[in-house]
Amino acid sequence: VSTQSTGETTNISPPSNGLCGGSSSIAVEKTFATNVLGTFLLTMELLPVLEKSQPSRVITVTSGGALTQRLDVDDFQFENKKYDGTTAYAQSKRAQIMLSEMWKKYSGKGINFYCANPGWAATPGVQSSMPGFYEKMKDKLRTSDQGADTIVWLASSKECASESGLLYLDRAHETPHLTGCWTQSSVQDYKKLWDTCVNLSGLRDIPAGSD
Repeated sequence: VSTQSTGETTNISPPSNGLCGGSSSIAVEKTFATNVLGTFLLTMELLPVLEKSQPSRVITVTSGGALTQRLDVDDFQFENKKYDGTTAYAQSKRAQIMLSEMWKKYSGKGINFYCANPGWAATPGVQSSMPGFYEKMKDKLRTSDQGADTIVWLASSKECASESGLLYLDRAHETPHLTGCWTQSSVQDYKKLWDTCVNLSGLRDIPAGSD
């Protein structure tokens, strides 16, 4: 997607996956395959194009549910614990935040990376995957337009043009870790997520970072 404002062109790539639960045709849990591997592979394959057409921005749309989860890097696919679709979704959204932080190393190539929390919006996905939550909160949920506001702002605003690898909510920085939730991951955890994405996606040529 290209957006033009004040005479400048910025190329935008918004990986916005939101699948919650299920199995895929390959031996990878569907939520992880779509929300994590799909986002990873699409972004990595687009890097050369985005670099040539810089300035470029990649906006990954995560979820507030991620803030309650510490990524379980030893069991991405729920092979050793009882499967829960809501937890799998939140875990995958935590992984997206971590990937965006790691992609910051490509910012020197003229590509900025952002992660957006749209807030809880009254979308068909929320209604179908969390019907109990939806019924209790439907009068307090955001509209789709309100949820999209920060995403559009990240795609076009000069205010964040020099930033990369951060999480945003309501056009402002948001901490990726809630106080007392113990959701921080180690350097080794980040590496394990990256290596798992590389191996499962089949990606062979990994561009070197620039910062």
